[in-house]
Amino acid sequence: GIEVAVAAMLAHPQVAHVQEYGCWAVACVCVGTDDAAALARMQRTADAGGIELIVAALQAHPQVAGVQAQGQRLRDLLA
Repeated sequence: GIEVAVAAMLAHPQVAHVQEYGCWAVACVCVGTDDAAALARMQRTADAGGIELIVAALQAHPQVAGVQAQGQRLRDLLA
């Protein structure tokens, strides 16, 4: 779930594919902003350090389109 993806991203900050697919996986889990469960998942992401992690991934991989796209998608979901 969320915590596993965040842990993988934390363990491999310089691996662009881990950052890209970590953001993708968490975004997939957080989709569905209309219900309480989705909002709870978004809060779990924030509590796990997800927002800071997204920023770090975007900054670490500015030239990697996949990281930028998935990171921005997740950031927009959590905003």
